[in-house]
Amino acid sequence: MDGEFVEIDSGAIEDYFYRAYEDMKNTVGFTISDKNGDIYQFCYAEKNKFGDLLLGLKSGDRIRVIGQVVAKLRPGTDATFDLFIHVDSIEVIK
Repeated sequence: MDGEFVEIDSGAIEDYFYRAYEDMKNTVGFTISDKNGDIYQFCYAEKNKFGDLLLGLKSGDRIRVIGQVVAKLRPGTDATFDLFIHVDSIEVIK
């Protein structure tokens, strides 16, 4: 997906998902908007691999992310799922 970087936003993910899911530990959450202006708040990527890149981005920078949509059961519930984008690749578009 091509879009614009909005901000690093680990707080939304960190509140409960980081503690509940092993595969989300050592990741950084961020928000992007697509070409239609739709916001994707629950994106996450490995800190070790993408942390420095994400820290260097400014709001509005164009990026391409490749990943997969993942449904995760919200901790403390038995039937409420949230959708995340687990990002495997981030490319800055000049």
